[in-house]
Amino acid sequence: MPTKAEFKALIAETVKNEMLYREARLLALDFKDRSIRRRLIKKMRAVVDREARTPDELYREALALGLDDDIVIRRLLIEKMRILLRQDPSGGQLRERQVRRYIEQNRQRFLLPATVSFSHIFLSEQRGQGEGEAGALLARLRSDGVSSASAAQFSDAFPLGLTFHASPKSRIAARFGEPFAEQVFDLDLGAWFGPIVSSYGLHFVRIDQKQPPRMPPLQAIWSQAASQLAKEGAAKRLKEGLSRLRGLYEVRIENDEMAPELEGGQGPLLNVDPL
Repeated sequence: MPTKAEFKALIAETVKNEMLYREARLLALDFKDRSIRRRLIKKMRAVVDREARTPDELYREALALGLDDDIVIRRLLIEKMRILLRQDPSGGQLRERQVRRYIEQNRQRFLLPATVSFSHIFLSEQRGQGEGEAGALLARLRSDGVSSASAAQFSDAFPLGLTFHASPKSRIAARFGEPFAEQVFDLDLGAWFGPIVSSYGLHFVRIDQKQPPRMPPLQAIWSQAASQLAKEGAAKRLKEGLSRLRGLYEVRIENDEMAPELEGGQGPLLNVDPL
């Protein structure tokens, strides 16, 4: 059983689809539509038993009998009306300055995430139990100036490897867990830190490189930005078109208790009975 909010949303969708359907009919969007024509001819052949009739005759008679008012054709016309409302009257050719402005206004969408490159020394659960051993190892790593390249000799075997290059926080979290990733991104460059706990055991980590969030080259995101801009423009035109349509109809909901808040005009009555 739908909730009251879900029921209201269903009514609003029904009203919207009815307006789209009526406007599609007024604009004759079914005229010469091949898919609608094929469906009507098929329905007519299921009704009549005379093979001598031509497709044109079957089509005209189906229209005369009102067979075009069925759920499949209704859905086709509603979608055609949506497509019409989404269309850009200027032809839809985006200019370079429009795409550049969109990228600049939506930089956060396109930013590449911050990354770190790091090496680590892994101590398994058996070896990493003692705090004294862990502390002594950290002191040695720092005093001897152990490099990332020399770290393997101090580490237990680790299935994912001991070096990670240009890794975003999400990738590190997926491998080591969120707490580990948070701590790694807070470390300074060029020194050993630890031990840091993961689900595998203990780790001593050395940050070799940090890369802050950055914009990729324009050519790498141009197509994506242009596509998103076109989609947002189409969605905006559809929303504005639906708003204009609501002003053309007087909407009446039979069940006032369930009626959503819909603005309407003083045009033809659009009566909806949710029951």
